[in-house]
Amino acid sequence: MDFMNLPDGWTASEPLPHDQIYSDPPENPNSSLINIYGAHEADAGHRLYSIPAETPLAEIIQEFGVGSHSSISYGHSVKETVALVTSKATEIGKIIPFRPTFADSAGLKLRFNRQITENELERITALFSDTEMMQAGLERYLSESDGEHSIFAPVMKENLFHFWWD
Repeated sequence: MDFMNLPDGWTASEPLPHDQIYSDPPENPNSSLINIYGAHEADAGHRLYSIPAETPLAEIIQEFGVGSHSSISYGHSVKETVALVTSKATEIGKIIPFRPTFADSAGLKLRFNRQITENELERITALFSDTEMMQAGLERYLSESDGEHSIFAPVMKENLFHFWWD
């Protein structure tokens, strides 16, 4: 990847071992920066990106094309799907503060800054209509649901929200 095309203030490591990206990235020692695992379309693998802490979530989602991986296979435009993810993730941030820990075309992980409450989980659940769940990357929650509990029960346990298309 041509690192000259990264947004101002962004840096990236060399590609990482694949299993490393399943954990949260290390804290950045510089308080004005955050670390996030990510992959651009042209990346040979996932990298550790260091980005300014004030980077708007919408810019992160756009930069990594979050949701573009399978939007077409579900019959949605890439632009619509990326906009949907941006909207839903922004709304989640109004309910509970988080930091992004992972972003690529097939996923976005948002780690909550504190333990999510049942009330907050209910408010997040209300953000998603049945008709947009697949487009919004909630397939994992739907497929792993036991039918007895909220499909978002793993959000409470993991203390993160994971948009994921695969």
